[in-house]
Amino acid sequence: HTETTWAVLRRFGYNENLEMSSEYLHPAVKIPPGSSTELSHRGQQFLISLFERSDRDGDNALSPEEFRVVFSACPCPPFSTDIKRTVPTNENGWPTLHGWMCRWTLMTLVDLNKTLEYLAYLGFSVHENESQLAAIHITRERRIDLAKKQNSRSVYMCHVIGPKGSGKTAFCRAFLAEDMRKLTDKDIRGTNQYAINTVQVYGQEKYLVLRDIDVRQVLDPLQPSEVNCDVACLVYDINNPKSFEYVARIYIKYFAESKIPVLIVGAKADMEEIRQEYLLQSPDFCHKYKLLPPQYFSIKHNKKDIYTKLATMAAFPRFQAAWILFYKHRLVQLWEQTHLKQFGLMSSDPLLWWKAGLGIAAATIVGFFVVKAFHGSSSHAR
Repeated sequence: HTETTWAVLRRFGYNENLEMSSEYLHPAVKIPPGSSTELSHRGQQFLISLFERSDRDGDNALSPEEFRVVFSACPCPPFSTDIKRTVPTNENGWPTLHGWMCRWTLMTLVDLNKTLEYLAYLGFSVHENESQLAAIHITRERRIDLAKKQNSRSVYMCHVIGPKGSGKTAFCRAFLAEDMRKLTDKDIRGTNQYAINTVQVYGQEKYLVLRDIDVRQVLDPLQPSEVNCDVACLVYDINNPKSFEYVARIYIKYFAESKIPVLIVGAKADMEEIRQEYLLQSPDFCHKYKLLPPQYFSIKHNKKDIYTKLATMAAFPRFQAAWILFYKHRLVQLWEQTHLKQFGLMSSDPLLWWKAGLGIAAATIVGFFVVKAFHGSSSHAR
């Protein structure tokens, strides 16, 4: 009977000291450089089921007591109940199922060991009869994504960089708000490093993580870990004449020679735009460095399309044909002038712009491959 008892204990990951062994909590896993970690389908289903079992009152949110019960078998919870500045929550600040999955997705991306450890505590290996590694998906290397100009990831990291007072923290907080116009100074204040939510990229749901890069002093260098990401968002205050210079210098120093997509954002767009004390104004700077035109943002406008733009750039790095939905393309404008008004269709219809932009993007992609095939056949003919 003693042997049977120990066999059961070892089956549940316990060692001779009646503690979960390190090998059980942290199974060996090798992450290639440039790859990232996400929850697999099985990992997602396990966590969804865990949430639904723990949501005793069926209100699609975990109250503090329900949250405590979920992690009662763990040494301590893996994250705080005060997560409304990191993930979407209900009006009480409690994690909904969506927010719950966002928080686990974030932890899996930035702290895989903790995810593996807590999946062990919560019984994934026993429930699934496999190691916690079955709950994890390792993506292919970023250099391959860049070469193919697209990637198959579901989670993208966006670094939000800008001088103090530029509005970058409000930009991150607004990503989580149902109505960003209701955000207060208290909501915006704080030092939360990450904000995560989902966006639609060409009909597919993707997680976008905004990392608020803390700028200590303007002249302080950025560390490699503060630069490397799937897409960079450089934020400046359009009402501060000295704000854009920092963004311009950051771009030239860290991103001009990199392959990371970059979007420049003019924050506080509800205020008067002041001429910047720099060699080039932001539109001219973007034109010179072949960037998209600067995008303007204000929490008072309650528009979230800018986050979709960032995720799209991350999904299709170095492939601007896929970014065509960002703005009214000249061809679309011409089409509008000559055809749409004849049928009484308004250009403000978002579905119309989506279809038009998608059509042009598809035509551009097809044209690219036709030209490539033509050149290929020509070279063989020679």
